[in-house]
Amino acid sequence: MKKLFLYIFIGLVICSTAFARKTGCEGDCENGNGTWTYTDQTVYVGQWRGSLKHGQGTETWPNGYIYVGEFQNSKWHGQGTLTFPDGANYVGEWLNDNMNGMGTFTWANGDKYIGKFLDSSRNGQGTKTNANGTVQKGIWKEGKLVEPN
Repeated sequence: MKKLFLYIFIGLVICSTAFARKTGCEGDCENGNGTWTYTDQTVYVGQWRGSLKHGQGTETWPNGYIYVGEFQNSKWHGQGTLTFPDGANYVGEWLNDNMNGMGTFTWANGDKYIGKFLDSSRNGQGTKTNANGTVQKGIWKEGKLVEPN
């Protein structure tokens, strides 16, 4: 009877370990370099300060989004690249998780915008070159060309 109980106990431990979702930190997720796996299987690999993502890092989501760049107080802040699941990407400046400043957004169909962004929208001087070769250049506001030049 003791052996049966022992086998059942060991079997439960092995099964619960095998089916458990891996979460938490590997490394130093306080003040150093570490990998944090969230319960939704999003993974951050990079630098930490005060238990916040801070410095260089990579954040990967199970749905295909990937951010590689700078973090400040767990927000995308500084230079970084966001790749979308459809192949589109943004390379440029970030402020508080938003595209802010100079950057390049390339759509999956080949269209490309190079210019200023504000709160993740084309805003300021910029040029959009469509995959078919047409060019829109000028001042943009909230994603729309308002002053061609």
